[in-house]
Amino acid sequence: MKTIKLFALLLSLGMAQQATADTWQFSYTGFYNEQNYAFDPNYVISGSFSGTDANHDNVIELSELSSLNISSDAGYLTCGGENNAYHYCGMSFSYNPGSRKLYFNVLETGTDPEGIRNTVLSVETGAEYTDAIFFPWQTRYNAQYAWTADTAFSVTGPGTAPVPEPGTYAMLLAGLGLVGAFARRKRA
Repeated sequence: MKTIKLFALLLSLGMAQQATADTWQFSYTGFYNEQNYAFDPNYVISGSFSGTDANHDNVIELSELSSLNISSDAGYLTCGGENNAYHYCGMSFSYNPGSRKLYFNVLETGTDPEGIRNTVLSVETGAEYTDAIFFPWQTRYNAQYAWTADTAFSVTGPGTAPVPEPGTYAMLLAGLGLVGAFARRKRA
């Protein structure tokens, strides 16, 4: 009877544990400056993201993402709040911890009620980063950089090896306990 109670306790503890979000930091260094027509080896786009591989497919998708923060020398970008007539922010995202492949595409736009001033902040990995203000009479680029073959990528965070959930350990212990109980019962 004690074995069954122990098994039930371990099973309930294992099921009660929830996966916590992991956090990674990333940076891209070295971009082609489209305003100066030259490669800038010191320009950096960096940030962090947190997420949990809830469906255990070894890829963090947008639906599994809990935060994404992107900063560059020109500004800071994160989608938050609701979209409305004057503000829009949309994104796509995926990260494979095993291959360390990161992809995101974030577009944030804003306009004033009169429609005179429109702002665009856009970044797509492997493509470009744009920070611009559009007026009816001119376009002003605060930053416009393109990825090149020389753009270096680094990411730090949890290792590539999968770490078992606490529930997995509870099930392992419960199984070992049952095997031990059956072995003890057989001897008696």
